[in-house]
Amino acid sequence: CTLVLSNDSAAVHLAAARRVPVVVVYGSTVPALGFTPYRVPYRAVEVELSCRPCTHIGRSACPRGHFGCMQYVTPNDVLRAIASLEATTAGLGGGQSR
Repeated sequence: CTLVLSNDSAAVHLAAARRVPVVVVYGSTVPALGFTPYRVPYRAVEVELSCRPCTHIGRSACPRGHFGCMQYVTPNDVLRAIASLEATTAGLGGGQSR
């Protein structure tokens, strides 16, 4: 596995434990809260909204009813993050920590 794409969940931390680079899609949480992959290269995909973060552990429903934090993330946002991560981890042996 050369990288993992996931929302901010346990999969991110399992990938980091295996030293696999990660692209993380953040919704109602933000990387600044400290729930980032540990000691592996990663890219955060997120939409800047004034209502973020609305929680530190995620939500199943949006308090404002729009869930823009996820709805406004585009496939191109994710593809750019993947390309950026792949460019910086090329030659690291598939998931080595930097």
